[in-house]
Amino acid sequence: MNPNSASCVIATAVDANYTLGLAVMLRSLLVHARRPDPVEIYVVADQIDLEERARVAESLPPNGRLNWVERSMQEFADLPSWGRMSRTTYHK
Repeated sequence: MNPNSASCVIATAVDANYTLGLAVMLRSLLVHARRPDPVEIYVVADQIDLEERARVAESLPPNGRLNWVERSMQEFADLPSWGRMSRTTYHK
């Protein structure tokens, strides 16, 4: 199988504190991805507003398809979170 012909899917989860890091990571991935087909990207978004989403999307080259996934943080309300680890971590 040719590794360049297989589809590539990236999934991650971030909250509003990490949109800049998300944009940097995705841009780097897409700039260095030498693939004939677009990279499918799924981002579980925790309280990322439309303006920030637009900034992330505008920073990416055209070889990525960005999909925002809405999830409720309530499903993890009983699980512990501390320091830099927010409940968004559980979506990963």
